[in-house]
Amino acid sequence: MSLYQAEKDGDLDALVGYLARSGNETVRERAARLLGAFEGEQVTEALIESVDTDDSPVVRAAAVDSLDAIGIEAVFACMERIASFERASGADWVAVDDIAAVLDSPQPEIRMAAASALAHLDEPRAVSVLTHALSDSDPRVRERVARACGSLGHPQAIVPLEARFDDESADVRREAAVALGRIATDSALSVLLDRIDDSSETVRYIVVSALGESGRPEPVAALAEATADPSPLVRRAAVLSVVELLSGAPAERSHAIREAVSETLSATDDPSVLDPLIEILESGDRSVQKRNAAWLLGQLTGPARKRRVVDGLISLLDDDDGLTAQVAVTSLVSIGDTAAEQRLLTFALDERRNENARAKAVFALGQIGDERTRERLDRLIDTTNADPVRRQAFSAVAKLDGGNE
Repeated sequence: MSLYQAEKDGDLDALVGYLARSGNETVRERAARLLGAFEGEQVTEALIESVDTDDSPVVRAAAVDSLDAIGIEAVFACMERIASFERASGADWVAVDDIAAVLDSPQPEIRMAAASALAHLDEPRAVSVLTHALSDSDPRVRERVARACGSLGHPQAIVPLEARFDDESADVRREAAVALGRIATDSALSVLLDRIDDSSETVRYIVVSALGESGRPEPVAALAEATADPSPLVRRAAVLSVVELLSGAPAERSHAIREAVSETLSATDDPSVLDPLIEILESGDRSVQKRNAAWLLGQLTGPARKRRVVDGLISLLDDDDGLTAQVAVTSLVSIGDTAAEQRLLTFALDERRNENARAKAVFALGQIGDERTRERLDRLIDTTNADPVRRQAFSAVAKLDGGNE
């Protein structure tokens, strides 16, 4: 059985076998990561064995991450087996001291496991232990320590995490930025915003991505400006972060945020901005993201990729989320050019389409159509078998007649 088939079937025995016996490092790493989705003694034992004996540091690191994904008990079991860790009973503050001792282990994977364990403890003292470990000699350990700081979300970690922006490892820099985004205090966001114009493309990319995970609306304006960054990679990350933050913006601030975004992005036709928005429409799995991507596309006035934009918005007219469909209608009306009109008309006349979606297309045509569109809708009233389409066509024709007076 191939690894792909084992993954597809969720075959635990096969995955454990690949981890234990494959001669291919990439296969063993993939198997280790997949096992993080399972539970049970067999999985924990296989991963601990990999941490202890695998020749590859990449595989050992993946095994530690999967033990962390399974839970703190699996991480403790790893430390008990390999580092002779003795877990004391009692409060979390007692466990912090015991785990801190493991952070001096000569084996970096055990230090990684200790960092992961501290991330599970609701104990402020864990932050001091972790920030000291941010200077560990192994970048894999520093990476997991930064991640643990983000999980705990304590402001005490802000300054030490900021210092990691100069780390030689891009993975450490990324985790430090993400951790600051998760801490998301004013001070943490200020650190990230100070680096949004960094001379390093990698740092800028990391920062704009992390700001999208902060859940705070304050960075939206800066992210909107970052969509004009010289780097296509940064521009793409910025627009995805804008969508993410818009999706979580509080209602009382949503209007002001949207105005700022619209003013900054309105004239763009940059593929680095348009393409990720269209991809969200085509394959996104969250209604709120699709809704905000649809709204943003309605604000863009540049000519590039217009047909793909229109087709993406039209595809939302029969979305299960009614509000998303309505936003798509509004954006199509905002675009309001010949391309949008012709595509909407083709959709509205197609009897194979969902009748409620067709009715929405007819509504949009009533806002942007010309005389030829009015004539086509007039004929549609007599030929369609769909009552919602016919009723909306009556309304649209009346509106277009009024507009032509």
